[in-house]
Amino acid sequence: MAKQLKVPQSPKVYTTRLENFKGVDFANNATQVQTYRSPDAQNIISDLAGKPVKRTGYKTLASFNGQINGIFRLATEDAEKIIVHAGTNLYEWTKSKGVFATSGSIIYSDMNNLRSTAFQHDKKLFILDGKTYLVYGEFDGSYAVKKVQDIATVPMCYLAMKPDGTGGVKRHDINVLTPKRTYSFLVTETTKVFHLTADDSMKLTSEKVTAKVLGSDGKWVDKA
Repeated sequence: MAKQLKVPQSPKVYTTRLENFKGVDFANNATQVQTYRSPDAQNIISDLAGKPVKRTGYKTLASFNGQINGIFRLATEDAEKIIVHAGTNLYEWTKSKGVFATSGSIIYSDMNNLRSTAFQHDKKLFILDGKTYLVYGEFDGSYAVKKVQDIATVPMCYLAMKPDGTGGVKRHDINVLTPKRTYSFLVTETTKVFHLTADDSMKLTSEKVTAKVLGSDGKWVDKA
């Protein structure tokens, strides 16, 4: 014999009738707002005192050529600089008497056209765009952008090495921010051939090697 099918009762339906709507209510929690008010509105926001005001919207401050990939701020005791990464250019965006200029001046034009990031350290702004590691700051009395590898510390890797690349005293590790390194050899006047250490993976580039010889008078002399 087939079992009798039991049909459940229909769920109870609750209805709310909204009448005499009187606007938004920012003073109470959204769950406690009266039915004749709304806890939110598309073009109305709350001011600092909790009162409803019109949404302020946006306005154009400046225009740059390309998509905005980053806006960064360098702040020191002496200056405040705003740097904008737009497209493949890096701009210095200045302001006078609190008002920003409608455009910026290009200070670097080989940026990666992707989202970038930056951080401030020791009164300089370091910028990473996935292509070149850059630094912006004051150099010799004026603000400029440089490649980090051009200003990175060149380490003195070994002191008093033999011409064949052995011996010597290791002083500093290599600096991965720059391909440049310094080696000191202890040699005689007739020595003309020099080797790097056996564990050095550095490849010489087209840039000339700088050689200096310390004379008996204590002065360094440039050699070709």
